[in-house]
Amino acid sequence: MPGVLTLLLDAGKGYLAVWLAARVTGGNIRWMIVAALAALLGHLFPVWLGFRGGRGVATGVGVFLPICWQAVLVAVAVWIAVLAFWRYVSLASVIAAASLPPLVYLLYAPGHAPPVGVSAGTSASMVLIIVRHRGNIMRLLSGTEPRFTLSRDQRERTGRGEHLHDDEPGSRNLRDRDRSSFDHRNGHR
Repeated sequence: MPGVLTLLLDAGKGYLAVWLAARVTGGNIRWMIVAALAALLGHLFPVWLGFRGGRGVATGVGVFLPICWQAVLVAVAVWIAVLAFWRYVSLASVIAAASLPPLVYLLYAPGHAPPVGVSAGTSASMVLIIVRHRGNIMRLLSGTEPRFTLSRDQRERTGRGEHLHDDEPGSRNLRDRDRSSFDHRNGHR
C-alpha cells in the first residue's frame, strides 16, 4: 500500500507542475514541456537527497498526462503487457519510456507532427528515465534482476518483496550470494 501511495504522489507532483504551467501561460506547450522536464529532473536529482532520487517513471506519467494523455495511456498499456509477459518491472519501465516519444509523435496531433519542443522534451525525458535505470539494465543483462511476483510466499522469502540492488547500501549481488553458499557447501571459506 505505501508503494501505491508513493506512485500516486510522484505522478501527482509531475501532473501538478505541468498543469500549473499550462494555467499560468494559457496552455503554452513550450512552458509545459519546460515544467515537465523541471519536475522530472527535480525528482531524479533532488538536492536534499544528495542528487540521488527515483527512477522517474511515475513522475514521467504525471508530467505527460496533461501534454498527451493518449500517449500515456498506450505507454501504460505497454508497461502492463511487458510486465505480464516478462515479470520485470524495470524492463517494463524502460520499454514504456522508450515507447513514449513515438507515441507522442503519433498521438499529440494526429495527422500533424507535434512542435519540435514537444518531441525534444519527450525524447529527453525518455533518455533521463532510461539512464536512471542503468543499474537495472545491467542486472537484466547479467540475469540478477529480481522478477515481480504477487505470491505471498515468494515475497516473504525475499523480505516482503523488497530487493536491495547493487547500488544500495547493504546489498549483496545475487551472484556473490550464490557463490558464497556454494563455497560453504563445499568446505571453502
